[in-house]
Amino acid sequence: MQRAAARVLRGARALPVRARSAGTGPPARGLLFERHGDPPAVVQLKDLEVAKLGDSDVHVKMLASPINPADINVIQGTYPTLPPLPAVGGNEGVGEVLEVGRRVTALKPGDRVILAVNNLGTWRTQGVFPEEALLPVPSDVPVLCAATLSVNPCTAFRMLADFERLAPGDSVIQNAANSGVGQAVIQIAKASGIKTINVVRDRADLPKLVERLVALGADHVITEEMLRKPEMKDIFKDTPKPRLALNCVGGKSTTEMLRHLQPKGTMVTYGGMAKQPVTVPVRAFIFQDVRLRGFWMSQWRKDHAQGEPGARRDGMGTVVLFVSRQNKKPLRCWSEWREGNGAGEGLEHKCDGVAEGPGGSAGEQELRGDLLISELPERSLEPGGSGSAPQEQAPGAEETASSCTRGG
Repeated sequence: MQRAAARVLRGARALPVRARSAGTGPPARGLLFERHGDPPAVVQLKDLEVAKLGDSDVHVKMLASPINPADINVIQGTYPTLPPLPAVGGNEGVGEVLEVGRRVTALKPGDRVILAVNNLGTWRTQGVFPEEALLPVPSDVPVLCAATLSVNPCTAFRMLADFERLAPGDSVIQNAANSGVGQAVIQIAKASGIKTINVVRDRADLPKLVERLVALGADHVITEEMLRKPEMKDIFKDTPKPRLALNCVGGKSTTEMLRHLQPKGTMVTYGGMAKQPVTVPVRAFIFQDVRLRGFWMSQWRKDHAQGEPGARRDGMGTVVLFVSRQNKKPLRCWSEWREGNGAGEGLEHKCDGVAEGPGGSAGEQELRGDLLISELPERSLEPGGSGSAPQEQAPGAEETASSCTRGG
């Protein structure tokens, strides 16, 4: 896995989760694990058998599939939802339709699609999936952006839409603002006329990070230390106190953000990168009547899997349309395996963005302000872009293509 899964999978070919039978056509390839454990020890690059195309199935060539911290947790067996073994890794990705079953009406060969259902295994060159598990994406959405749409941007959209009735001029405060989810929050909020107060960890290249987030649409970028200072009052001279706080860090960062919420405001926790509990002062409950909620994208999809046709995918479809219509392309994030001994070895989560206006590309810049190196044997549930305790964020939080960047 160290090198095979450390890169975005690109390629061409097919699936089930069985070793290839003799006499079949050209093999698909995928990153398969037959037991849970340390990813480098249990994940293998293998030939996979192509499933027979059913009447309602779609044959997809995977174009790009990122690594989310939640994917690592799945392989370790520590994530709340696990696929049956053996399983192909990966939960996000974009592909091109090669062939459709005779009852498939919404897709055709050549369409680009992303997976709208969990645990289907995207770290493969090809796969056969049910039509209802796929969502078409416009061809003008860049491949690497499309590959990371289903977790972080959807998490950002749902949290902005589901917990408070926000109107233009309202504000939101969030930590881990340079994570995949955080940067999606900035862009979606900006397009909706909502102001953002963005908390990040202090660092040597802070001015560069601030510049990047402001370019995405951030109204205020502050450090965790500034949350505790009287200068915060200056921000609220022209920005209303937030009604919504988004937390994927925990610990002191969460407590300090709570102090700036409006009475009856809501804090939503979707990750815990500091691995510290959410601590709430008693006065915040009694005198401010704040509300604490959790969010996990996987649970949201499960809750909306039934009901009126299309209800489960409406949130993702809205995000896809949003991305397609915006001049600024969303941040893309991914994870790479860093070779090394002891503390030097682990997943390194990176993000970069492409700012593009009507006149064309403004160039691509790598944002390296918040890298997270985690030793896989000790890695526990962490945000990847999607949930209250666990997270799929991104890119990650520090997110993969997805997850929440640790501490911002």
